[in-house]
Amino acid sequence: MTSHRFPSPVGGVAFPSDFAPSVIFAILYGLLLPLMGYRIFNKKSRTMMLFGCLSFGIERIVIFSLRALQSHNATLRQSKGMNAYMQCTIGMGFIAICQDVVMLLRTALVNSTLPSAEPEVSYPMKEIPESSRSSIVTLQAPEVVSDEEDKARQRYWYRRLANLLFLGFLGSQVPGTVGNSDYANAVDRPSEATLVFRLRYVGSAIALLFSIALAVTAWWAATKVPRFKRNAAHLTLFVCALFSITSIYRLCVMRTTTTSLISTASGSQNTPAEKAAFYIFHILPEYISVLILLSCNVRDVFGTGMFGDRRFRDETQREKEIKKTNELYQLDKKAGSAVGIYDEEFRMFARVRQLWRL
Repeated sequence: MTSHRFPSPVGGVAFPSDFAPSVIFAILYGLLLPLMGYRIFNKKSRTMMLFGCLSFGIERIVIFSLRALQSHNATLRQSKGMNAYMQCTIGMGFIAICQDVVMLLRTALVNSTLPSAEPEVSYPMKEIPESSRSSIVTLQAPEVVSDEEDKARQRYWYRRLANLLFLGFLGSQVPGTVGNSDYANAVDRPSEATLVFRLRYVGSAIALLFSIALAVTAWWAATKVPRFKRNAAHLTLFVCALFSITSIYRLCVMRTTTTSLISTASGSQNTPAEKAAFYIFHILPEYISVLILLSCNVRDVFGTGMFGDRRFRDETQREKEIKKTNELYQLDKKAGSAVGIYDEEFRMFARVRQLWRL
């Protein structure tokens, strides 16, 4: 027990009553490992866009295993370093999933601005006079029928909007991580306790603000953006709602303080009711969101491909030409085709002409 009050640990410290829920959630996250492996090795659903989600799932197995050990070990229960680590990872872990969802939504928005990769092609039919029965119809030159256009300007602003949302969640990690990492010092120093109290609040408030902004963006895209996949918007809205529950819960309980990590007084986050609220409103929404993102094929829902959209801007026409030229040159060089030979002869002829002019 200390002479000053410091912020109560969110979720409290693990007592024997925490052993069962810790084991249950460790098993639940462990059951997701086969699904994670399937998403990684199945080429139809493989994507790097869920890296944060996969890392989060593995990390939660570790944290709940540690809580299960802590529940029957008094030394670990009062370890300031262990509790600081738990506060940091419990408080900021879900931000990684939010950033994944931002990048998924960005890819879906960018895809809505691109012309169709397979435009509809119609072949006009021209009838032959009935006197000629050798053939009934002939095909004229194909006509591409598509009212879709390349919306480069909208794509530019969609990327800037997604970058803003991503940086917003990244910004919430900075004060949150600093505050939770310094939790061990807050137990001993009153000045550090005040700083940790403020930083944790700022981090959670920013996370809630940008969760709402992300949800509003998804709703706007579903209702206003042509050719935007509605399933992508619905999935984004549901995940944002789940993480908003987590953020609101954190803002509600972080106002409490205590004088001891192992205190069981009201507000210490160690009472049975407070522990139940922690598992229901903090841990359960996180698990459901990970389960949903892994259960559906986000590569198909958001149209991400392997890496999604990671460009800052579109390639210029000059850059496209250089890239295409390099690709053709490498292809010719590897295959040793006649095209490559003729291309080399052409370059030699051009060089001779240049020297002749000199």
